[in-house]
Amino acid sequence: MGLEGSSIQEGPEERAAGDGSDESLALREPFLRRVLAEFEAGRLEPYEYTRRVLAINAATSTVQMQAIVDQLSGPAGQGGSAGPRGFDAVDLARLHSVQRAESRSPTTRYVTLAVVFVLFAVLIGIGMWLATHVHGSALSAGTAGGIGIAFVTPGWR
Repeated sequence: MGLEGSSIQEGPEERAAGDGSDESLALREPFLRRVLAEFEAGRLEPYEYTRRVLAINAATSTVQMQAIVDQLSGPAGQGGSAGPRGFDAVDLARLHSVQRAESRSPTTRYVTLAVVFVLFAVLIGIGMWLATHVHGSALSAGTAGGIGIAFVTPGWR
């Protein structure tokens, strides 16, 4: 662990010495550290922690950042929201993947693979049969091949 039990490894002094330090990061850092400390102490659930970090990063003033940090937070699992939170994109994707995994058994996957293999084998068989039974001499000069040449060379009769 880094400073004061935090998982952030370097302090603001070490980061300020680096080239191209972000001034807005220096303003946001104390607020982000306080929210991280609340999360690591177990007073914020992961969803609420993420929501607050994103809100701090989107805030335009230190007053807004302070208001975000000072929001009331109950015990873990009851974040500062007014009611139960709705599903976000990650929740929906996890639900979808669980439903997909439940609906597909390994047998279904093997049967699907076998059907595709059989269809390819049938197509290859038909192609081989056509290649051996249909000869180039079966097409006469007056069929589609001759007409195509006539359109390409208008002077030909």
